[in-house]
Amino acid sequence: PPYDPWFSGGIMNYYYFGFVLFGSLIKALGIIPSVAYNLAIPTLFAMTGVGAFTLASNLAGGDRRRGLRAGILGLLLVVVLGNLGQFRLIFKGLEQVGGVEFESLIPGYPAVVSALVGLWRVVVLGQSLNFRPEWWYWDATRVIPFLPGEVGAINEFPAFTFLYADLHAHAMALPLTQVALAVALQWGILDWKPQERNPHAPRWWQRARALVPAPLATFVLGALTVGALRATNTWDYPTMLGLMSLGLIVNLFKIAPQPAAPVPVLVDEALEDDAPAPAEARPPKPRLLPIPYLRLLTPLMLVVLAEAFFLPFTRHYAVAYSSFKMWEGSRTPLGIYLVMHGHFIFPLCALAGVQLWRVLRRVHAEDDATLWSALGLIAVSMVVLLLSLLWMGVPVAWMSIPLGFGAALLVLDPGHPPRARVLWLWVGTALALSLAVEIIVLDGDIGRMNTVFKFYLQVWMLLALSAAVAIERVLEYAFSTAPWPMVDRLADTDAARARLYTLGDVVVGVTIVLLFTTALYPALAIPARIRDRWRPEAPASLDGMAFMPYAVQYESGGEIPLVQDYGVIRWLQDNVQGSPPILEGQAEREYLWGGRISIYTGLPTVAAWRWHQVQQRQVMPGGTVEQRQTDARTFYNTPSPEQALTILEKYGVEYVILTAYERAYMLPEGEAKFAEMTARGWLMRVYDEGGAQIYRVVGR
Repeated sequence: PPYDPWFSGGIMNYYYFGFVLFGSLIKALGIIPSVAYNLAIPTLFAMTGVGAFTLASNLAGGDRRRGLRAGILGLLLVVVLGNLGQFRLIFKGLEQVGGVEFESLIPGYPAVVSALVGLWRVVVLGQSLNFRPEWWYWDATRVIPFLPGEVGAINEFPAFTFLYADLHAHAMALPLTQVALAVALQWGILDWKPQERNPHAPRWWQRARALVPAPLATFVLGALTVGALRATNTWDYPTMLGLMSLGLIVNLFKIAPQPAAPVPVLVDEALEDDAPAPAEARPPKPRLLPIPYLRLLTPLMLVVLAEAFFLPFTRHYAVAYSSFKMWEGSRTPLGIYLVMHGHFIFPLCALAGVQLWRVLRRVHAEDDATLWSALGLIAVSMVVLLLSLLWMGVPVAWMSIPLGFGAALLVLDPGHPPRARVLWLWVGTALALSLAVEIIVLDGDIGRMNTVFKFYLQVWMLLALSAAVAIERVLEYAFSTAPWPMVDRLADTDAARARLYTLGDVVVGVTIVLLFTTALYPALAIPARIRDRWRPEAPASLDGMAFMPYAVQYESGGEIPLVQDYGVIRWLQDNVQGSPPILEGQAEREYLWGGRISIYTGLPTVAAWRWHQVQQRQVMPGGTVEQRQTDARTFYNTPSPEQALTILEKYGVEYVILTAYERAYMLPEGEAKFAEMTARGWLMRVYDEGGAQIYRVVGR
C-alpha cells in the first residue's frame, strides 16, 4: 500500500488502487501534481465517455446506424446531462420570487401560479433569483430531503463529479466499472457451444475448459477488473461481480433450437373442421435447454482469480465497516426519486410495456394454463412485496417494484434476445439498489450519506446505459416516415393501431421534454462553475497552484495571504528528494486550508483533516489521530525547545513549515523557540522568503 500523506509513518488504509494507477502515470511522465491533477480529470471524463458510447452501442445491437445513435445517447446520458434537479431548482426559485400564497384543493396549483408570477418578474422586470453562486452546479446533487438531526444523503452523478473536479475513488473507478460491464455484456450475449472434443485431451480437461467462457482473455480481464474495483472503490466490487457472474449464466435459460417441422400429412376431408390435426402436423413445442449445472462454478472461479490478482491489497486492508444495519431514518419521496431518475425511468417503462405486451400475447396464443398460473403467482408476489414495502414507509417501491418485476420477467423469458435480457438485468439491478438504500445502511456510515452516494452512482450508470437503448428506439419511431412494424405486431385493428400511434407520439413528446430538461444542468452549471473562482484575476491555467499568489484565506479570525505557501511548496517540489515527513499547522476543522503542504507536495505530514483519518484508522486505538493533532499544536505553541524537539523525534519529522498560516493558529510565545533551536543546531533554516521559513531537522 502507498504511504498515507496525512498520517506520516502509516500506510493508506483505503481503497487506493486508483491513486496508484494515476500516481504511477504521473511519476513516469514527470508532471508536477498541481498540473497532473487537472489532466487526470478530463482523462477520466474522456475514458468514461468513450466507455459509455461503446457499451450503449453494443447493448443496442442492430445495424451500424442504430449502434451509433445509441452510443451517442449513452455518452450524453452518462457523463454530460444531469438530472431533473436543475428544473426543480429554477421552479423553486421562481416560486420564491413570485411570493404568491393561497389555499387550493388542487395539489401544486398555488406553487405553479407563484412560479408563473416569478417568471414574469424575472423576465420582464429584471428581478434576480435568490441563489448562491454554487447552487447552479451543487443543488442537483442534494435533492433528497432529510429530517432535523440527520445528515443529508448525496445523489451525485458523473457530470457533477467531473465538473466539480473531484479526483475521488468513485471517479477513478468509473472506467473500470465500464470494463466490468463490457465483459458482463460479452458473456451475456455469448453462445457457449460445447467444446469440440480433442481425442488427445483427457476428459477432465475438456470439462474444465468448458467452464471458462471463450475467448479465454475475457475471463482473465474480468477477474483482473473486478479485483481492481475492490482495490479502487470497494463499493463497486459486489455489484460488478454479481453482474459479471449473472452474465455468465443468464443465457443458459433459453429456447433450444428446434428441428424443422415435418411436412404435415393431408387431413381426411371427412374429418370435421374442429377435429384436432394429427400429431405429425403440429409444430414441436419449444423446450428449454438443459441447465449445465457445472458452469455455475464459473463465477466462483472468477472470484478466486480476482482475489489472487489483488492479494497484496486484501492482506493489508483492514476493514472497519463490514456490516449493514436497518435504516430507520427518513425515506426518499417518490417525487424526488423521479427528479433523480425520471428521465431514465420513463423511456424504460415505455420499452418494458411494449416488450411485456408481446410476452403476454405470446402466452395468450400458446394458451398454456401453467404459464398463466406462473404469471398469476408473479403478480401476487409483486403486490405482496409492494404492500410490505409501503407499510415500511418506502415510497420508492411504487416505481421500483412494478418495473423491477417486469424486468425480471423479461430476463427470465427464454424467448427474449440475449442483449435485451442483459439490458433488463441491468435495469433490475439498478432498481434493486434503489430499494436497498432505503432499507439498509452501512454500519458506521454518516447517516446514510455514503451508502446512497456510492450505490446511486452505480444506479446512474446502469440506468443511463439502458435508457440510451430505450430512447434510441423512441427517437427512431419519432423520425421514421414508414409504418412502425411493432404497431402491426401489437394491434389487430385500425382503431387499435391509431391508439398505439397516438400513445407513441405522447411518449416521444415526453421523452424530448425530459431530455431538454436534463440539458439544463450542463447549460447552467458549467458557466456557474467557471465563474465560481477564488480570485477572478488569477490566470486561467492547468496549474492548480496558479491562484495562490493572488488569493487570501480568511481563517482563524484573520487574513492569510497564500503567496507564502506558494513559495514554500515550490521550494519543496524542487529541492526535496523522496518522501520525508513534514510538520505543518493544524486547522480547527476539516475543509479549511489545513494540510495544504502535503496536498500539493505529497510529502507525508504528521496529521491533517481529522475525520478523514479517523475513518481510515478505525482499527487503531481511539484518539490516535486526535493525539497527533494535539502534538502538532503543542509543537507550535510551546516555548520549550526540548519539548518541541521531542515531538519532532517522536514522528521522525525532517522538515518544519512556518508561514503566516502557522502563525495564525500558534501562540505568539511559541515562535521564539525556532531561533533557539537553530542556534543549538537542532534545526537548520533551508528556506526564508517573504516571511515564510522551512526548517530542516538536524537533531540533538
